[in-house]
Amino acid sequence: MFERQRLRFVWLRRVRILIDCIMKVLRGVIGVLLVIIPLFAFAEEKPAITPLYSGDLSDKELEQKIKFSKDILQNSGYLEMFQLYRAIRDENVSACPNDECKRLASNIILLRYGGENRCKDIKNPMLQELCVAVNASRCEDLKDWRKGFCDATLKNNPDALAQSSNNPELSKIVDLPFLFNKDTVSVGLGIYYGYKHYSPLACERFLKDTKLPLRWKLSCKFIFSQDFEKDKDELLTDLSLFILSRIEAKPALCGRIKNGLVKDACLDATIKDLSEVW
Repeated sequence: MFERQRLRFVWLRRVRILIDCIMKVLRGVIGVLLVIIPLFAFAEEKPAITPLYSGDLSDKELEQKIKFSKDILQNSGYLEMFQLYRAIRDENVSACPNDECKRLASNIILLRYGGENRCKDIKNPMLQELCVAVNASRCEDLKDWRKGFCDATLKNNPDALAQSSNNPELSKIVDLPFLFNKDTVSVGLGIYYGYKHYSPLACERFLKDTKLPLRWKLSCKFIFSQDFEKDKDELLTDLSLFILSRIEAKPALCGRIKNGLVKDACLDATIKDLSEVW
């Protein structure tokens, strides 16, 4: 009887040992699977992230180069456009550095008067009549090209507006260094509606799909800016990064540009120099 109990005890002990061994093996397998499965899942769901900038320049060196580039831009012709923006914002053509800028500012300020329904501030009688008719939506009071001009403005139609604007009578009054076309009159529509609603977005919607250079596409942002100097400094940094991306042959610098229009131009490898798009 005692022998039978002893054998039973020995058998139970061996079974217990066997079960312990099996559990240890299973725990090991499960542990490996718990490590491997997330690795595969991570590899499939989380692709490798490319850094915005990778190169030989340290942050300090890059900062110095940006500052140097901004100084060059400050002393070049690139920033004359900011003086035009300022002249329009302040209604002060004396902010312009040259006669061409003054002519542009004078004519664009008339569009501002129109958008703000300040027709009485427009000295030319014919342009004042146009302003009153457009703001009153009474194009039927006008004749010839002026009726077409009024209709096109109210319908936001740059093609029709360009066609009605290219006439000898208007050319004698509006002295501009270019002909009217779909893109140039889109600037006018942008300024008019921008001031009508006092909104950069109301202005930008007319310019975003044009083939105009960056200095014009960015005009709404600065004319209606809440912090002109801050926005100007940020744009100078973006333009400097564009320039450095070409000089240093480091396209990844484009990833640091904040302004979407400048970044898109920078990422376009076919554009070799900022002057091509500015």
